[in-house]
Amino acid sequence: MESQLPLMPDCDEEFLRLALMSIDELEAHVARLERDLSDIENGFDIPPDAE
Repeated sequence: MESQLPLMPDCDEEFLRLALMSIDELEAHVARLERDLSDIENGFDIPPDAE
């Protein structure tokens, strides 16, 4: 399938998944990304029971 996104020719499936999310799902996704970014910027510890 040829991309319809000129700047992201190989990302149609990923874009479509985001485009089809409800507003609530998209807001939750953005919140997770913001938490992940905060963890990366501030450092984070892996809980001992996660290993």
